[in-house]
Amino acid sequence: MKKYFLRSALVLGVLFAFPSDGHAYKVLDESTYRLDAYTALFTITYEFGFLNADLWMPMSAREGDTASDFHLTYEITDASGAPIVTTNAGVVLSGTTLEENGDDAYRYAVSKKNRASFTLIGLVTSQNALPSGTTLKVTSLPFVLLKDGENKPSAQLVDPSVLSEYKTRLED
Repeated sequence: MKKYFLRSALVLGVLFAFPSDGHAYKVLDESTYRLDAYTALFTITYEFGFLNADLWMPMSAREGDTASDFHLTYEITDASGAPIVTTNAGVVLSGTTLEENGDDAYRYAVSKKNRASFTLIGLVTSQNALPSGTTLKVTSLPFVLLKDGENKPSAQLVDPSVLSEYKTRLED
């Protein structure tokens, strides 16, 4: 009985100590900072890592719908969900390994059995004052799994139902 309990505890410990495919990514934090009436800084910090595969994550972020490219994409909306016309810039920062992806593009590399945190930073400016409830929401988050050095498949996207958590809202 004692051996059974120890083995069970060991198995559970291993399961919770390493990321699994089922819970390989999650949002850790989100915040907004109003810099003035027309400008705000939005941040979303999330974590990725897989037990059985290496991983590539995008460094570039942009507004719009470019799901076919290897970029995190986001949208800026008002409290009702209507798009707001803004001038904005986004980038994903991380302390993990950054490598060149060709054509002067970069991506982050995460080794299997490891997790890395990433922070999307969006600087948003509008010609009109940004209303309370202005939201930055991630619309596409691609990643590439590498098993035995090969892409499996070439690119995947975080499920849209999970992306509903990848947002931050400006409040007064």
